[in-house]
Amino acid sequence: MGRRAKAPASPSTRNHGMLGWGAFLAVLLGFSAPALGMAANAAIALAGTCLAVFFLIWFLGTSRSTRS
Repeated sequence: MGRRAKAPASPSTRNHGMLGWGAFLAVLLGFSAPALGMAANAAIALAGTCLAVFFLIWFLGTSRSTRS
């Protein structure tokens, strides 16, 4: 029997669930913040910041080093 070749390393996949939860939380905060007494422009800024933070966590969460 010959040696079996190793399977190629699978490329890193992004966790789309993290981005989905970030979008859900941003929409939830964006709509509920004015009801809690926040100004509309502050609610938009809060939702945008939340979405940006979750996007960065999602994007940078897969940047693995290629060194072995």
